[in-house]
Amino acid sequence: MLCSILKHCSYLSKASKHLPSAILVYPGCITDSDLLLSIVIVKQKEDFSFREPAGVCLGRAPSIGSELFIGRKSELEQMKKILQPGGYSRERRRLVIGGMGGIGKTQLAIVYANRHPDDYSSVFWLNAATEATVKQSFRLMAQEIFDVQELAVLDDEQILIQTHRWLSDQRNKQWLLIFDNYDVPSLYKITKYYPSASHGSIIITTRLPDMIQGPSVKVQHFDRLEDSLQVLKTRSGRQNVESGEYLHHVGT
Repeated sequence: MLCSILKHCSYLSKASKHLPSAILVYPGCITDSDLLLSIVIVKQKEDFSFREPAGVCLGRAPSIGSELFIGRKSELEQMKKILQPGGYSRERRRLVIGGMGGIGKTQLAIVYANRHPDDYSSVFWLNAATEATVKQSFRLMAQEIFDVQELAVLDDEQILIQTHRWLSDQRNKQWLLIFDNYDVPSLYKITKYYPSASHGSIIITTRLPDMIQGPSVKVQHFDRLEDSLQVLKTRSGRQNVESGEYLHHVGT
């Protein structure tokens, strides 16, 4: 019986080289009277290497639409100076966008990415609210960049290793990762999820920018009354908010 089983194992080992799935054969419980073999078929693509950029992948990011985004010209210019990958320098850039909840940090990051599609070969939005959400975001990212039939067979650590390896490839230097809503840094260390590569760009949005290393852009309330009224106009649908009578009423 043992001889027959070993011949069968040898056949499976040779056949697995010609199958798209990886076949793992291992002994289960071995006793003097019996030999049990457990055969586990794990479907997963073996090649996780870099093939091509993914482009701008912001489909899962919350967005109000570009037509509703008003102002923030100064903040966008600051972001461009810090993050632009142009010139001879290719070191990794990191930017922290700080501000109170609902002030527009997420939309600022998304608008920046959408306005600079030619500067980045791949752009990904990651929900960094909790460690569970950021792990799920990396899993969704893996779906975009890898052709894996059964992604569920890979655990979170394997997903992170493979995506970081993809981001670290020397042919893949001009990517942008947006870690959004990292508002409670005490929950977990976000640096664990930064790729080790010395290239690429990272944006982190948070309510606590002073607790995160990196140059920051602070998002505050609009300085100009006209910008505030324009926001009111686009969100409410009112057509008279910019009239002189309305401005006088608001200013008094």
